[in-house]
Amino acid sequence: LDMYGSGEEEEATKQLAKNLGLDDVVKFHGSLPNEEILKAMRQHEIFLFTSDRHEGWGTVANEAMANGCVLVASDAIGSTPYLIIEGKNGFSFKSEDVDSLTDCVKRLLDNPTDMYRMQQDARNTMVDMWSPQKAAEALLTLIDDLQNNRESSILNGPCSQA
Repeated sequence: LDMYGSGEEEEATKQLAKNLGLDDVVKFHGSLPNEEILKAMRQHEIFLFTSDRHEGWGTVANEAMANGCVLVASDAIGSTPYLIIEGKNGFSFKSEDVDSLTDCVKRLLDNPTDMYRMQQDARNTMVDMWSPQKAAEALLTLIDDLQNNRESSILNGPCSQA
């Protein structure tokens, strides 16, 4: 298990891994430049996004999916309901519920063929719905809707309610 980033819980998390005898399995990388994080995402299959409601949107979810990771994200993160198509391109788990998180990861590890398909679907979600090209097209549509006093016709992706 590779952990990236730093913060106020970093030392406590390292100590917990050591206390549980997992310091040979869990590797802490600290904060790295964004390009190195993206490279690491391309080398992994699953991205665990365990933040809480303080995360906001959490752009790292988009980045992980664009780099081919199956996203397993807390339901408290702002982007989770807009990015994850449950069981197709990722899973959401009940925030702060370890059993819910564990169940999602176990389903992936027990079904490598499904995990591979979900990796492809995660990447395709970013290309088909959330790419810069799609964002530009959606912005033009939104501007047209607003200029013509129409409700937004964009239901998903950039410029939608998300």
